[in-house]
Amino acid sequence: MSNRCFPLVFFALVLSPIILFAQDKEFEDYKNQQNQELNAYQEQFKKEFEEYLKQESEWNEITTGTKEKKVVVPSDQKAETGDEKVTGVEEKTLPSVQQPEAQNPKTPETKEMPVPVKPELKQDKKEVGKLSRPVDKYKITSKFGYRIHPIFKRKIFHAGDDFGTPAGTDLIVKLAGVVERSGEVRGYGNFVLINHGNGIKTAYAHLSASLVSEGQELVVGQVFAKTGNTGNSTGPHLHFEVIVNGVKVSPERFWN
Repeated sequence: MSNRCFPLVFFALVLSPIILFAQDKEFEDYKNQQNQELNAYQEQFKKEFEEYLKQESEWNEITTGTKEKKVVVPSDQKAETGDEKVTGVEEKTLPSVQQPEAQNPKTPETKEMPVPVKPELKQDKKEVGKLSRPVDKYKITSKFGYRIHPIFKRKIFHAGDDFGTPAGTDLIVKLAGVVERSGEVRGYGNFVLINHGNGIKTAYAHLSASLVSEGQELVVGQVFAKTGNTGNSTGPHLHFEVIVNGVKVSPERFWN
């Protein structure tokens, strides 16, 4: 064997296994690192998803009334329940109209009186309104029903409609009611829950601001909140729910 071939033979017999072993070790370390990162990601995802489920449970307790919170509802709008008490609803006693005193039974003396001119009576009747879309300019970004969650990428039930609209858009009362809850909740950010009586409630979430307080009576045409991007949200929008007798239903059934 010539001297020129010796280095090649030495490399093939001695150095090559060492290099291959080092490469295998480096690749094994890389795989272990990847597995550790994947396990950490899965664990973090599991914790975040469990937290999401807790948030959903808390939100459902608030909006469906299973988490009791008393609210005053005008007597002319409360649900007719007979002797049965509605959970989370307390009847408000409105001031009664004072009745005129009974007339003296004695026949008054006959006296010619001028015929009075009948005055125009003004109606003091509050407009009730009707349940309709919460905003006028919008794009439906997600409907009531099962969907792929935009954050967790899983098929999860969505209990409302999402209206894509610029942050700060005014929310106007369409159906008169009373503010049952107003505040902030995990996952849904700033929110308002309105009790309209007759077992109907509406919920508005991811708001930039609530302009009302709990127990406040709302009239048709009143601005009560502004849309936003708070809570678990991928962009400015309004999450809108309709609850009937403690059950969440598709909002579209009320205007289709």
